[in-house]
Amino acid sequence: MSIPVFLVFDTNVYDGQNYNFKSKIYNAFFDAIKEKDITLLLPVVIDLEVKRHIKERSKKAEDDILKIEGRYSPIKSWTKWPKKRGILDSWSYEIERLGLNELQEFYSKFKTVLLDYKDVDLEEIMNWYNSKKSPFGEGSKRKEFPDAIAVYCVARYAKINEVVVAFISSDKGIIDACREYSDLLSFDSLEKYIEATLNGDSRMGLFREEIDNNEDYIMQCVCESFIELSFFIESPIDTDPDDIEISGIDFPEISIVAIGDKECTIVIKGSISFDLRFSYNKTYVVGDSRFVVATTKVTFEDDGSLCEVSKIEFDEELITVDLSSI
Repeated sequence: MSIPVFLVFDTNVYDGQNYNFKSKIYNAFFDAIKEKDITLLLPVVIDLEVKRHIKERSKKAEDDILKIEGRYSPIKSWTKWPKKRGILDSWSYEIERLGLNELQEFYSKFKTVLLDYKDVDLEEIMNWYNSKKSPFGEGSKRKEFPDAIAVYCVARYAKINEVVVAFISSDKGIIDACREYSDLLSFDSLEKYIEATLNGDSRMGLFREEIDNNEDYIMQCVCESFIELSFFIESPIDTDPDDIEISGIDFPEISIVAIGDKECTIVIKGSISFDLRFSYNKTYVVGDSRFVVATTKVTFEDDGSLCEVSKIEFDEELITVDLSSI
C-alpha cells in the first residue's frame, strides 16, 4: 500500500494537539515518517487561521494568569511569577511569539509549499457555493469559503503536479469534498495517517486484532486512570470534589501509532461522562463530560496475547468543572 507523502494539515489537527509540537502524537508521526520525503502543502487560508488561533489562545492564557492572580493575590509576590512591566505591556504578545516561533520550527521539518490565492478561480468557488457542493452545505456549513479555497488550492496542486495528497482533517465538509477527487485522500486524524504508514508491518494485524478483542479492558483502564486526574471546581465557593464516578464512555477511535518488538503505542480518543460529588452545607452531585485524548503502551506475550496496558497519559491532566452558577 502506497501512502501519500504530500500532506495537508487542517487547522483542527493543530487545535487537537493544543499547539504542542512536541506532543506524543507528533513524535510518533515523525518517527513513522523518518524514512519518507514528506512535503507539507500549506494553503494560506489554513496558515492564517492557525496563526489566528495561536493569537486567541495566547490572549486566553493571559486571561487565565490574571484570573489566578485574582483568585489568590499572594502568588504575585512569588519570584517566579511573571511580572508586567507597564500598563501597556502584554503577556499575550510574548506567549503568541513563542507559539509562532514553534509553529515555524514545525514547518521547517518539512519541505513546505505555500499555496496562495493568486490562482483561485472564484467563479468555480461560487458554483460550489450555489450548488452546496462540499465543503459547503446547510446551516453552519453554508459559508465555508476558507475551507473551499483550501480544497481548491490543494486539488489544483495535486492535478498540476500529478501527485496524490493526504488531507488530514476531522471536518466532515472537507472529508466529503476530498471524495470528489481521485488524487485527494482524507484521513480524519493524524493518528489514522500514522497507522496507515505502519500497516506494512507484519505485526500490525496481530496487534490490531488483540486490541479490538480487549477493548473493554482497555476502556476500563482508561476510566480508572481518568478518575485519578486532578479535578478543580471553578465556583464562588471554596470546595474540592469528594468523589468522582464514571457514568458513561464513548470511545469511537483507537489508533496504533507506533510498533515495537512485542509492544505498541495506542492513542484513544472519545468522551467520558462523569458525576462529581462535593459538599457545601449539603451534598451536591453534578454531571459533566469531557472529550479526552489518551496515550498508552500495550505489551504482548510471546504468543501475541495482550499482556499489559501501561500507565495511561492524558493530554489534559487538570479537569476544570465550572460551577459558577451555584
